[in-house]
Amino acid sequence: MDRVWLILLLTFSVAAASCARRGAAADVQPKPAFLSDNTQSIYAADPNDSWNRIFRALFTRTVKSRVSDAFPEGAPFVRVEDVGMRAAPFRISKEKFSRIEIGDRAIEPLYPTFLTTEGPAQALSDPRYSELAGALRQAIGETTRRSAIERALMQADVWAAYDIVYNTRSSSVPDFVQRRDQLLDLLRQFIRKLALSSDEVKSLKNNYLTAVTAIKLPKLFSPESGWLEIELLSHRSHDDAAGYRRATRVFVKPRTTPENPVQFLESLKHNRNHEQVEAVALVIQDLLLDTSSHVVPSPLFTDVQFRFFKNGPKAGEVSAELQQFELSRRKLLTEPTSGGFVEYAPASPAYLNSAGNDYEFATPIYEADAPIMVPLRTRCAECHGSKLTIIMTYSIHYFPPVPTTRILRTLDHERAFYVARRKEERDDFKSLLTSR
Repeated sequence: MDRVWLILLLTFSVAAASCARRGAAADVQPKPAFLSDNTQSIYAADPNDSWNRIFRALFTRTVKSRVSDAFPEGAPFVRVEDVGMRAAPFRISKEKFSRIEIGDRAIEPLYPTFLTTEGPAQALSDPRYSELAGALRQAIGETTRRSAIERALMQADVWAAYDIVYNTRSSSVPDFVQRRDQLLDLLRQFIRKLALSSDEVKSLKNNYLTAVTAIKLPKLFSPESGWLEIELLSHRSHDDAAGYRRATRVFVKPRTTPENPVQFLESLKHNRNHEQVEAVALVIQDLLLDTSSHVVPSPLFTDVQFRFFKNGPKAGEVSAELQQFELSRRKLLTEPTSGGFVEYAPASPAYLNSAGNDYEFATPIYEADAPIMVPLRTRCAECHGSKLTIIMTYSIHYFPPVPTTRILRTLDHERAFYVARRKEERDDFKSLLTSR
C-alpha cells in the first residue's frame, strides 16, 4: 500500500511540475524588439537602420499649418468664412506655424494625398526620392530575417505607399513616369520580401486584446460584453480611403440588453433613439499579404475610436464623449505588453478635415492655404455633430429600400475577410503580383 501511495505521489508531483512549466510558458511575456530613447527610432535602435530611414522618408514631415483660436498661443487670429466643412465663420491664426510630425500613428504615408498629389510628389523628388530608394535597396538586400511583428508593421506601411504611388497618375515632377515605375518596383520587391506565412500570421498577438488587459479597453470581442458588431451597407468610406488594405469595424453597445437585438439596431436608423445607446466604437484592422499571395486579416489594430453616450435631464437630450487611441509602431515593438496604443484626448491637436470623406492627415484647407490645427473634438464634430451623437452607419442619404442591419460574427473577423476579398479584386493589388 505504501508503495502505491509513493507511486501516486510521484505521479502527482511530475504532473504538477509539468502544469507549472506549461503555466510559466503561457505567462512568458514577449520581449521588446529593441530598446531606445530616440523618438525617431521606430523599427530599430539605430536611427540609420534602413527600416528607420524608409519610415522617415514615408512619414516624417515638417507641416506648416494655421491653428484655430482654441490654441491662444497662435494669436493674432483672423476671421474666415466657409472653412472646410464649416458654414459658420471660423477664426484661425494669421501666421503659419511649423510642426514636426514624426508620423508614428494611425495615418497613411506620403501625406497629404486628399485631392492633391503634393505628398507623392515629395517622395518622387530629391532628396527624399534618393533617400527612400537607397533605403529600400538596402532593406531588400538585407540577409537577416526580422520578426513576424516587425515585418507585419513594415508591410502595412510600404504597401500603403505602393498603393498611393500606383494611383498617382500625373505630376509635375521631372522624370515622373521613370521615377514612379522605379519606386513601384522597389516597393513591390520589398513587400514580397515582407510576406508572412500563415503560421507567422497566426503567431501574431492581437494587440487590441493585449490592450484590454494593459489599459482596460472595452471588451469589444467578448460575446458576453454586450457589444454588437454591425453592418448596414457593405461599402464603407474608411475602407475605400485605405485602399482596402484595412478593414473598418463598427460596434454598438445598447444601454440595456435588448430582447430582439436586430429590432433594436433597426430602431437606430436615421440616427434615432440615441438615448438607448450606451456607446459606439470604430476599430480599424490591418490586412496582410501572405506568402501565398493572398490578402488575409491580421490581429493588428491601428485605430480605435469610442463615443460614450450620456442622457441629459430632458427626454431626448443626449450627448457623447470621445476616446481615441492610435497605434504607435515604436511603442508596440519596445513595449509589446502595452498593445502599442497611444491615447489622444478631446483637446489633443488634430488637423481639420476638408470633407466628409477626408480621413487623411494634414490636408491643406483651400481657404487657409494650409492645414488647420484644431482640437480633436472639433475634427470629430465635423462628421458626428456638435454633440458627437451622429452614427455615420445610420446616416442614410438615399431612398428606400434600405437593407436590414446585420449583426456580424465578431470572432470570425467576417468584415475583415470581406474587405480582403475586395482588395484582391483591385488593379492596384493585381499589379503588386506582376513580375517586372
